Amino acid sequence: MRARASQIDRKIGERLRACRQASHRTIRDVADAAGITEQQLQRLETGQHRITIGAVADLADALNVAPGYLLVSAFDDAATARPDAVIAPSLDLDAAMTALPPSLRELFSATIVAVSQMLGGAGQSR
Repeated sequence: MRARASQIDRKIGERLRACRQASHRTIRDVADAAGITEQQLQRLETGQHRITIGAVADLADALNVAPGYLLVSAFDDAATARPDAVIAPSLDLDAAMTALPPSLRELFSATIVAVSQMLGGAGQSR
């Protein structure tokens, strides 16, 4: 039995659609780039299907945004309900990274990984 879409799936779908529309791209274009069908993308955008983390990664790549950007709105309520959550600082970094051109984003990410490895191996790339 297939699990039903949750409120989080619907919020991610809303962010996905808004991002696609803001970039003036069609459902077909984004679906092709992400390796899914137009019908699958439409169902994800409308919150009719559950979305996997793999699909989030593929769609974020197709839309040239960080995967976290698609997830942010899904957890806004959780961040508000938990003032101690460490979500807000990462949102600022995610927004800054998303604003960078892809080549600079890759360079910046590689620099962070290199520094992290020098400081003790945390954040090693796979």
